Amino acid sequence: MVSDRLTPGMTGAEFAREVQTVSPRMPILIISGYADLEDVAPDLPRLMKPFRESELAAAVSAALKSRTRADRAAQLASVSASPI
Repeated sequence: MVSDRLTPGMTGAEFAREVQTVSPRMPILIISGYADLEDVAPDLPRLMKPFRESELAAAVSAALKSRTRADRAAQLASVSASPI
């Protein structure tokens, strides 16, 4: 999911948290043109405007890879914790 930092009625980070409650595996990318973006949801991937198409593609790819790595780590942890 790609969301702007500012959305009607809530921030992009608030929207991301709502999405995560329904779909915790959803990769998320927050975009913004505001310089203070570093203060907003530091645990969420961020991309500053203006950006090039290639930068957006790289950020989306990184978010997808990050989620895939997290899923794999969780799978390995559950297998490691299972009794033999």
